[in-house]
Amino acid sequence: MLPGRRVTLLIIPEEGGGTYELKVPRMLIWVCLILAICTVGLLGIGLRSWMANEHLTQQVERLQRDKAILAEDVTLIEELENVLEGLEKSNLRLRSMAANAVGLDTRVLPVRTSRTREQFISIQRRLELGGLRTVPTMSPVVLSSWRALDKGVMLEAPQGSLVQVAAAGLVERIGYDRDLGYTVFVDHGNGVQSRYAGLGTLIVEANDFVQKAQPLGLLGWPRNGASPGVRFTISENGRDRTSDFRSLWL
Repeated sequence: MLPGRRVTLLIIPEEGGGTYELKVPRMLIWVCLILAICTVGLLGIGLRSWMANEHLTQQVERLQRDKAILAEDVTLIEELENVLEGLEKSNLRLRSMAANAVGLDTRVLPVRTSRTREQFISIQRRLELGGLRTVPTMSPVVLSSWRALDKGVMLEAPQGSLVQVAAAGLVERIGYDRDLGYTVFVDHGNGVQSRYAGLGTLIVEANDFVQKAQPLGLLGWPRNGASPGVRFTISENGRDRTSDFRSLWL
């Protein structure tokens, strides 16, 4: 059949009546078919573009939310940097104050004369390096008065006062005296030790790790009639150093 010939369409009503006959050129049918295919294709392309636009819109919204979160994180990081910078300056000032209190010159760095590792780190060495966490630099109780003893000092405080450790360390052992009560020995490492006598109630046990200012117990009432208080001693490598470093915590 040639494209130029016509196609006859017969329209017959169901209820009877006249029959209609239409002669349509074959070219017109092909044109309509092509238009229909193009229309369906365009609708498919439009639907796909709409779905892609919705997906991109969701991605943009998600990226905007991520951008806002990142902006908040950047602000927080900047604030933390400022805080860390302030803490570093405070640490330097505290290190200088602590070193000056014991007569150290922080401007002169110690010179190593040996390649072997040091077996003993003194309190002075720790202060020079800024290691204040394990140096007894705080009073175990709120001070009202004190007096020197043969070893250490007597820090008078009311019965039931909270006794805090002067530096971070390990509770090496706990002793007991019938008259004075409990005595707590704390090892701060490398030969530095602190002793707290006169406790009536314990909060820690032997072999406990304690942080600086952590409570050890409560003061008791001596049975020998002595004033209540904690008998506090700082020793370094077996030598009493309480009087040398009292200026750090008084």
